[in-house]
Amino acid sequence: MTRSAIASRERRGTALAGMLILLVVLSGAVLASVGAWRDGSAIDVSRANDLRLRYAGEAGAALATRMLADDETLESTPISVGAANAVIVSATATTGTQDVVIETSVGYATRRETFTVAP
Repeated sequence: MTRSAIASRERRGTALAGMLILLVVLSGAVLASVGAWRDGSAIDVSRANDLRLRYAGEAGAALATRMLADDETLESTPISVGAANAVIVSATATTGTQDVVIETSVGYATRRETFTVAP
């Protein structure tokens, strides 16, 4: 083999090694961006569940307020608002007011709210 053939083969090997390194770096960048997108979508799901919990809690509070205005006893029947569920857990009467506890749930997320109804 001549010197130029050996030098040409070494340059091809160096170029191939450089291309492999470039591909590894690019694939790492793609994986990092996909991982960040996945974490962002998990945060979005958590925010959506929080909004569902709040709306279900408000629906339960509105129902409890209507029931108290109609002089009905508060029942612990579940209220479904889309994917969320709300249950009136307890209602305790104090002097002139009534404290109502509502528990809402969506998937693994739960929220317990207490509000006071005055006549």
